[in-house]
Amino acid sequence: MVDSAKAFVSYSRADTDFVLRLCQDLRTAGASIWLDQLDIHPGEDWDEAIERGLFECGRMLAVLSPKSVSSQNVLDEIGYALSKKKPIIPVLHQDCEVPYRLNRIQYVDFRTTYDEPLKSLLVAIGDAKQNPETIPVPVPHDRSRRLYLLAGVAAIVAGLLTWTTFGHWRVSENFKLAVDTQKPERVTTDPPAQSNTSPATGNSQPASKGSFQDSFRTTLLRYVSEAPSGFQTLGAKEWMDWAPSVSLPGAVSCRGSGYPQEPVIECVLYRTDSEVEAANKFEDLIELTRATLPEWEGNRLNMYVAYFSSKKVTSLVGLNVVKSGDHFDVVLSVRPKR
Repeated sequence: MVDSAKAFVSYSRADTDFVLRLCQDLRTAGASIWLDQLDIHPGEDWDEAIERGLFECGRMLAVLSPKSVSSQNVLDEIGYALSKKKPIIPVLHQDCEVPYRLNRIQYVDFRTTYDEPLKSLLVAIGDAKQNPETIPVPVPHDRSRRLYLLAGVAAIVAGLLTWTTFGHWRVSENFKLAVDTQKPERVTTDPPAQSNTSPATGNSQPASKGSFQDSFRTTLLRYVSEAPSGFQTLGAKEWMDWAPSVSLPGAVSCRGSGYPQEPVIECVLYRTDSEVEAANKFEDLIELTRATLPEWEGNRLNMYVAYFSSKKVTSLVGLNVVKSGDHFDVVLSVRPKR
C-alpha cells in the first residue's frame, strides 16, 4: 500500500553525512522519511527493499550533488518516481547540473545554509508535526540527547540519558564489556573461551579483555580498509551471500552480501531477549567502536541507530539494534560510501 505522506530519499553514498543529518532532523520534526540505511534491516535483499520503498512511498526527496546526478541508481529512482507521477522535491546539496527532468521543479537550496532551507523543506513536505518556524536550530554534539527526549520508552530513556553525549565519549581504564548478571546462553562482549584473533582461526585459548579489544580493533580496521574494494580479499562473491574469512570476535554471525553493487558486511555481535540489555550492549558497542576509530565522527539517528564516518575514509560503520522474532540483535555493519 502506498503511503502518500512518506518520502523516499534518493541520494549518493558520497553525500551520506549530509543525508543522515537531514533525515534525522526531518524525522525529529515528525516528517515521514524512508532511507535505505535506516529502513533496510540485516538479512533483507537490498534490491527488493529498495523496490519496496519506491513503491510504498508516495513522494521522493532527490538529493542533488555532482555524485548523485552521475549515479545511475539515483537517475533510475528519479525516473521511476516520475513514471508513477509521484511528487519529487529536489534538495540541492552542492553545485551540479540538475537533471533535465527536474530542472522545472523548484528545489530547496542547502548549498550555503542549513537551518532556513530545513524549515522550507518541512513546509514543502507538509506533514511535519511541528510548525517549521518553531523548530529549534540543531545544536552540534547534543543531537543524541534531543533524540532521547523523543523516544517512547521512558524507562530505557531514563537510563540512557545518564550517558554522555555521543561526540564526547571516553573509554575508561576499567571498561567493562560483559554484564555480570547476563544469562549463560546470551552472547557477551567478553566470551569465556574466545580466540585471541577471531572465531575463524579455531584457537580455543581464552581471551582477556585486552586481547578481545585488540582483536576487535584489528578486525574492524581491516573491514574498513577492505570496504572500498568491496571486501574481495575477505571472500566477497558476486550476487551471493558469503561468509567473511575473518569475523569480529564473539560475533553470533557475520555475513557479507551485495557485492559488487552494494557490498556490506553485517555482524550480529549480541543477541538477547531483553530490550534493556540490548540497549546497554548497544552503548557498549558504541564506546568500543569510538575507541577503535577515535578520529572518526560519530552520530546518532535515534535511540537504536548510530553511525561513524570520516571525511578521509570512504567507508561507513553502522550500529543498530534490530528486533528479530522474540529476541533483539545488536548489529555492526561496514560498507563503502556510495
